[in-house]
Formats: sequence, structure tokens, C-alpha cells
Amino acid sequence: MTADRWTQHDLLRAYAASLALPLIENDDALSDAMLFTATLAMDTLYPAEQHRRARVDRPDAPIPPVGTAKGAQAWLDRERDNLVALAAHRPAHAADLTLTLLRYLESGGHYPEAVVMHEHAVRAARLTGDTAAEAQLLTDLGVMNVQQGHYEPAETMLRRAAGLARECGDHAVQARALGNLGHVHQWQGRYDDAADRLREALALCRLTGDRAAETRALGNLGQVFRRQGRDEQAAAYLSESVRICRDIGDPVGEGYALVSLGGIAARQRDTRRAARSHREALAVFRRTNERAGTALALDGLGTVTQDVLFLREALEIFQQLGERSGEARVTNSLGEVCTTTGRPGDGREHHRAALSLATGTGDRHESARAHAGLARAAEMLGDPETAEQHRKQARDGWAEIGAPEAVDW
Repeated sequence: MTADRWTQHDLLRAYAASLALPLIENDDALSDAMLFTATLAMDTLYPAEQHRRARVDRPDAPIPPVGTAKGAQAWLDRERDNLVALAAHRPAHAADLTLTLLRYLESGGHYPEAVVMHEHAVRAARLTGDTAAEAQLLTDLGVMNVQQGHYEPAETMLRRAAGLARECGDHAVQARALGNLGHVHQWQGRYDDAADRLREALALCRLTGDRAAETRALGNLGQVFRRQGRDEQAAAYLSESVRICRDIGDPVGEGYALVSLGGIAARQRDTRRAARSHREALAVFRRTNERAGTALALDGLGTVTQDVLFLREALEIFQQLGERSGEARVTNSLGEVCTTTGRPGDGREHHRAALSLATGTGDRHESARAHAGLARAAEMLGDPETAEQHRKQARDGWAEIGAPEAVDW
């Protein structure tokens, strides 16, 4: 195969796709080269996670240059459709390729492609009896369901994944499944359950020496404690997460921890520190093309500065990604800023929209937050009866999940 074959392949993509017969279906050399290049690109973009990816032998074929992170991103964007086709038509490559590309697909919001690849890969893993691969793939599918607000199927997948990983003795995958299960419980307002699962995950991460996974478990534990109002304990876990991320070169993990630290500072009314944390996180996320993280940082920054332009950008990103929980979060933030700046009518509409989104996903924290916002707006609009109704629903909602906001309502 000559180097020109790659160009001939980029030019014939549309024709091949229209026939549903991608070139990779009958070309072993091209398939192997694409898998190797995808691994190389991911190692360039996310070096801290190299240990999680399967090692692929360099094939006896020309490999396109990847070079910098920008080049790696461009190659993945250009070849995304063909990589999906490779997973669909080549069962032998499906699991390795799908697991390799997860972070890229997740960060870019390419959920439809990710789901298709994972479904093919799960079938291939089951056919070959590869329990370890199935556990990894089910964990990833669970994560994607979480991001789209589908908590019940996510919980089912993650429990199944944790069980399979435990059976085959794969502590690393078991830790990931448990950590993400804790994340599901957090969004559901089940904070004690979330903390239990995350502590299990943290112990397994330390047992296996997976420091990248350890930072996520620490960060998520910090987020759970923050939701419970345990700010000092939360800050300790989050600061440790930031320290390890910087030590191992994991800017994405660092950014998420900084967002949570910014949230703690905001609740403590330290506006300057909160804005600084969110700006640092935003810079990290923009540099690494982490779109969901970018939206979270913009939400925090917009809330602290009362700037709706940040919030509108955050909302647009979450809508593009299909992350309904994030959309509910930012819509509530827009409602709060509008009400605080003297536009309670606009604030009421935003909170109504947020309540609908949060109810649909089962996000009890954002549901209670929406009721609180509706209470404030109704009070300002001269409707004390409606305000009291929403105030009670906010108070009850926060009390049910053990959130500290219940005390104030």
C-alpha cells in the first residue's frame, strides 16, 4: 500500500459510505494502519491515559503524520466516519478501537457515533467471550447515558460492568464502573450512596496504582461533599486531585477539579477566588478541546460575574452535546442572574424550562434549585402564594437529598 492510498481513501469516503461498503471492509492493511494511527493520535492528545489503551503493533504500512495535538485532533475529526465504519465491519478491531477513541468521542460530543461503535464492540466482545472488554465497553456506554441524562439505564449498565470486572479480576475497570456509578448517584441526589461507591473506586485505584483514575475519584468525592455542604472536606479532596493531575500531566482532570473549587469559593462569597478558578479551568478546557468542561467553566464564571454572555455560550454547548443535565444547570443559572438583575419575568421562564429538563432526567438537585428560583421570581412579581408553594417544594426537595440549601428554605 502506497502513501497515496490514504489520499485516495479521504477522496472516496463519500462514495464508499453511500454503498455501505467502506474501503476498510476488505483491506487488512488499511484497517491495521487506521487502528494504529488512532492510538497514536489519542496518545498525543491524552498522554496521561496511555496506560488505559491497548498497545497496538506498528503495521507494515505507511502511517500518516500526526505530530502535534492539533494534528492529532484534525486527523481524528477527518477520519471519524471511517473509524466508526471500521468498528462496524471489523469485529476483531471493534473493542480496541472503540475503547481507544472514547475520550475523543466523549469530549467532542460525538455521542451517536460513540453509541454505534460501542454497540458493535459489545456484540463482538460477547461473541468472543471477552468479559474484560465487555465490562469496559458497558462502563463507557453507562457514561454516555449519564451525560445524556439517562440515569436508570446508566445505573443498570454500570452495575453489570462492575460485576463483570470483579468476576474477571480487572480492578481498574471495576474502579471506573464504581466511580461512574457514584457519579450517577450524585446526579440523582443519592449522596451517601455516591460517596460509598466513590470510596470503593478510590481504594481500587490506589490498589492498582492508576493515578489518573484516582484523580477522578478524588474529584467526584469532593463534588459530592460540596453538594452536602461539607466545604472543608470537599476542598481537601479537590485540591489533592489538582495536585496529582498536575503531577501526571492530566489537564482535563485538573480543570474539572478547579470548577468544583470555584463553586466552593462562590458559595463562600469569595468572588475573586471563584472567578480565578473558573477562568483557569476555562483556559485548560479550551486548550484541550474539552467541550463539556468548557461549558461547566463558563456556567461557573457567568454565575459569579452575572454575565449572561458566558451562560448563553455554556447553554449552546450543552445543547449541542445533548447533555440535558448540563442544560438544566445553566438554564437555572440564567434564571438566577435574570432575577437578581431585576428581570424576574425572564428568570421565571428560565426556571420553568430548567424544571422541565431536570424532571425529565431525574436530577433532583436542579429540580429543587428551579423551584427555589421560581419562588424568588414569584415574590418579586408580587405573587406570594405561588412563591410559598415553590419555596416548600424547594425545601422538601433539598431535604430529601440531604442538601444544605434546605436549611435556608
